[in-house]
Amino acid sequence: MHNTMTRLRHQATRMFKPHLQIAAAFVLVSTSSLSAAIVTFDGVATSNLPYTEAGLTFTNLPGTSAAIVAGGADGFLTAGTNGLPIHVHVAGSQPFNLLSLDVENIFRTWQIQSSSGATFSPTAAGTINFTGMAGWTNLTSFDLIHDPGEANGTIRVDNISFTTVPEPSAVVLEGLGIGSLALGFRRRSRAK
Repeated sequence: MHNTMTRLRHQATRMFKPHLQIAAAFVLVSTSSLSAAIVTFDGVATSNLPYTEAGLTFTNLPGTSAAIVAGGADGFLTAGTNGLPIHVHVAGSQPFNLLSLDVENIFRTWQIQSSSGATFSPTAAGTINFTGMAGWTNLTSFDLIHDPGEANGTIRVDNISFTTVPEPSAVVLEGLGIGSLALGFRRRSRAK
Protein backbone atom coordinates (compact mmCIF):
# COMPACT_ATOMS: atom_id res chain seq x y z
CA MET A 1 0.00 0.00 0.00
CA HIS A 2 2.83 2.38 0.90
CA ASN A 3 4.51 1.75 -2.48
CA THR A 4 1.25 2.35 -4.30
CA MET A 5 0.73 5.71 -2.55
CA THR A 6 4.32 6.76 -3.28
CA ARG A 7 3.96 5.79 -6.95
CA LEU A 8 0.67 7.74 -7.25
CA ARG A 9 2.25 10.79 -5.60
CA HIS A 10 5.16 10.70 -8.08
CA GLN A 11 2.75 10.32 -11.03
CA ALA A 12 0.70 13.27 -9.81
CA THR A 13 3.86 15.36 -9.42
CA ARG A 14 4.98 14.55 -12.99
CA MET A 15 1.51 15.25 -14.34
CA PHE A 16 0.94 18.57 -12.51
CA LYS A 17 4.47 20.00 -12.56
CA PRO A 18 4.38 21.44 -16.12
CA HIS A 19 0.95 22.96 -15.48
CA LEU A 20 2.08 24.48 -12.19
CA GLN A 21 5.16 25.97 -13.83
CA ILE A 22 3.08 27.58 -16.58
CA ALA A 23 0.50 28.84 -14.08
CA ALA A 24 3.28 30.29 -11.93
CA ALA A 25 4.68 32.10 -14.98
CA PHE A 26 1.26 33.65 -15.67
CA VAL A 27 0.97 34.79 -12.07
CA LEU A 28 4.44 36.36 -12.22
CA VAL A 29 3.62 38.17 -15.48
CA SER A 30 0.30 39.48 -14.19
CA THR A 31 1.69 40.68 -10.86
CA SER A 32 4.76 42.26 -12.42
CA SER A 33 2.52 44.72 -14.25
CA LEU A 34 1.21 45.83 -10.85
CA SER A 35 4.57 46.48 -9.18
CA ALA A 36 5.04 50.02 -7.95
CA ALA A 37 7.31 52.48 -9.70
CA ILE A 38 8.76 55.42 -7.78
CA VAL A 39 9.89 58.72 -9.25
CA THR A 40 12.75 59.90 -7.01
CA PHE A 41 14.46 62.60 -9.14
CA ASP A 42 17.72 61.16 -7.74
CA GLY A 43 21.02 61.05 -9.62
CA VAL A 44 20.04 63.50 -12.37
CA ALA A 45 21.33 66.94 -13.25
CA THR A 46 19.28 69.94 -12.18
CA SER A 47 17.07 70.89 -15.11
CA ASN A 48 13.99 72.75 -16.21
CA LEU A 49 10.87 70.88 -17.21
CA PRO A 50 9.92 68.86 -19.21
CA TYR A 51 11.38 65.92 -17.32
CA THR A 52 10.55 62.21 -17.69
CA GLU A 53 11.23 59.39 -15.23
CA ALA A 54 9.67 55.91 -14.84
CA GLY A 55 6.99 56.66 -17.47
CA LEU A 56 5.78 59.98 -15.98
CA THR A 57 6.46 63.26 -17.81
CA PHE A 58 6.44 66.55 -15.88
CA THR A 59 5.70 69.79 -17.78
CA ASN A 60 4.84 73.40 -16.95
CA LEU A 61 1.62 74.64 -18.47
CA PRO A 62 2.16 77.68 -20.74
CA GLY A 63 1.93 81.02 -18.95
CA THR A 64 2.81 79.60 -15.55
CA SER A 65 5.92 79.88 -13.43
CA ALA A 66 8.66 77.35 -14.18
CA ALA A 67 9.20 74.37 -11.92
CA ILE A 68 12.55 72.62 -11.90
CA VAL A 69 13.99 69.25 -11.02
CA ALA A 70 16.73 69.75 -8.45
CA GLY A 71 18.88 66.72 -9.13
CA GLY A 72 21.68 65.21 -7.13
CA ALA A 73 21.93 62.39 -4.63
CA ASP A 74 18.51 63.23 -3.15
CA GLY A 75 16.68 65.04 -5.94
CA PHE A 76 13.19 66.53 -5.89
CA LEU A 77 10.73 68.59 -7.93
CA THR A 78 10.40 72.17 -6.74
CA ALA A 79 8.10 74.97 -7.83
CA GLY A 80 7.77 78.51 -6.57
CA THR A 81 6.62 81.94 -7.73
CA ASN A 82 6.43 85.57 -6.81
CA GLY A 83 3.45 86.37 -8.97
CA LEU A 84 2.62 83.97 -11.79
CA PRO A 85 0.39 80.96 -11.16
CA ILE A 86 2.10 77.57 -10.99
CA HIS A 87 0.68 74.56 -12.78
CA VAL A 88 2.80 71.42 -13.19
CA HIS A 89 1.19 68.74 -15.36
CA VAL A 90 2.28 65.13 -14.78
CA ALA A 91 1.24 62.71 -17.56
CA GLY A 92 1.70 58.94 -17.71
CA SER A 93 2.85 57.03 -20.78
CA GLN A 94 -0.02 54.63 -19.96
CA PRO A 95 -2.86 54.68 -17.40
CA PHE A 96 -1.69 54.51 -13.79
CA ASN A 97 -2.87 54.44 -10.17
CA LEU A 98 -1.31 57.13 -7.97
CA LEU A 99 -0.31 55.50 -4.68
CA SER A 100 1.53 58.21 -2.74
CA LEU A 101 3.88 61.16 -2.90
CA ASP A 102 6.02 63.06 -0.41
CA VAL A 103 5.49 66.77 0.11
CA GLU A 104 8.83 67.78 1.60
CA ASN A 105 8.07 71.48 1.86
CA ILE A 106 4.94 73.55 1.23
CA PHE A 107 4.09 77.24 1.54
CA ARG A 108 0.72 78.76 0.69
CA THR A 109 -2.30 77.03 -0.91
CA TRP A 110 -1.72 74.08 -3.26
CA GLN A 111 -3.99 71.54 -4.88
CA ILE A 112 -3.29 68.16 -6.45
CA GLN A 113 -5.89 67.33 -9.08
CA SER A 114 -6.31 63.99 -10.88
CA SER A 115 -7.40 63.50 -14.49
CA SER A 116 -10.60 61.97 -13.10
CA GLY A 117 -11.42 65.25 -11.30
CA ALA A 118 -10.48 64.25 -7.74
CA THR A 119 -8.64 66.90 -5.72
CA PHE A 120 -6.48 66.91 -2.62
CA SER A 121 -5.21 70.06 -0.87
CA PRO A 122 -2.08 69.37 1.16
CA THR A 123 -1.60 71.69 4.13
CA ALA A 124 1.68 70.40 5.60
CA ALA A 125 4.77 68.42 4.69
CA GLY A 126 4.42 64.63 4.82
CA THR A 127 3.48 61.61 2.76
CA ILE A 128 0.11 61.69 1.03
CA ASN A 129 -1.33 58.19 0.62
CA PHE A 130 -3.88 58.10 -2.19
CA THR A 131 -4.58 54.36 -1.83
CA GLY A 132 -8.25 53.92 -1.01
CA MET A 133 -9.16 57.51 -1.94
CA ALA A 134 -11.73 57.81 -4.72
CA GLY A 135 -10.54 59.27 -8.01
CA TRP A 136 -6.84 58.35 -7.95
CA THR A 137 -6.91 55.17 -10.04
CA ASN A 138 -6.75 54.59 -13.80
CA LEU A 139 -5.38 58.10 -14.36
CA THR A 140 -3.82 59.61 -17.46
CA SER A 141 -2.36 62.54 -15.49
CA PHE A 142 -2.42 64.65 -12.36
CA ASP A 143 -1.56 68.31 -11.71
CA LEU A 144 0.15 70.34 -8.98
CA ILE A 145 -1.60 73.72 -8.90
CA HIS A 146 -0.84 76.83 -6.85
CA ASP A 147 -3.57 79.35 -6.16
CA PRO A 148 -2.79 82.25 -8.53
CA GLY A 149 -4.24 84.74 -6.03
CA GLU A 150 -1.36 84.14 -3.59
CA ALA A 151 2.22 85.24 -4.18
CA ASN A 152 5.31 83.37 -2.98
CA GLY A 153 3.86 79.87 -3.11
CA THR A 154 6.38 77.02 -3.03
CA ILE A 155 6.21 73.24 -2.94
CA ARG A 156 8.82 70.48 -2.98
CA VAL A 157 7.67 67.00 -4.06
CA ASP A 158 9.55 63.68 -4.08
CA ASN A 159 9.06 59.89 -4.14
CA ILE A 160 5.96 59.72 -6.34
CA SER A 161 4.77 56.12 -6.16
CA PHE A 162 2.38 54.64 -8.73
CA THR A 163 1.41 51.42 -10.50
CA THR A 164 0.62 51.12 -14.17
CA VAL A 165 -2.79 49.77 -15.11
CA PRO A 166 -2.55 46.60 -17.23
CA GLU A 167 -3.78 46.97 -20.78
CA PRO A 168 -7.14 45.20 -21.29
CA SER A 169 -5.63 43.05 -24.06
CA ALA A 170 -2.94 41.75 -21.68
CA VAL A 171 -5.58 40.76 -19.15
CA VAL A 172 -7.57 38.96 -21.88
CA LEU A 173 -4.44 37.09 -23.04
CA GLU A 174 -3.65 36.03 -19.48
CA GLY A 175 -7.20 34.77 -19.06
CA LEU A 176 -7.03 32.83 -22.34
CA GLY A 177 -3.72 31.28 -21.27
CA ILE A 178 -5.09 30.15 -17.91
CA GLY A 179 -8.25 28.86 -19.61
CA SER A 180 -6.15 26.88 -22.10
CA LEU A 181 -4.19 25.36 -19.24
CA ALA A 182 -7.38 24.29 -17.51
CA LEU A 183 -8.81 22.82 -20.71
CA GLY A 184 -5.58 20.94 -21.43
CA PHE A 185 -5.51 19.57 -17.90
CA ARG A 186 -9.14 18.48 -18.16
CA ARG A 187 -8.54 16.68 -21.47
CA ARG A 188 -5.42 15.02 -20.11
CA SER A 189 -7.31 13.87 -17.01
CA ARG A 190 -10.12 12.35 -19.10
CA ALA A 191 -7.67 10.54 -21.40
CA LYS A 192 -6.17 8.60 -18.47
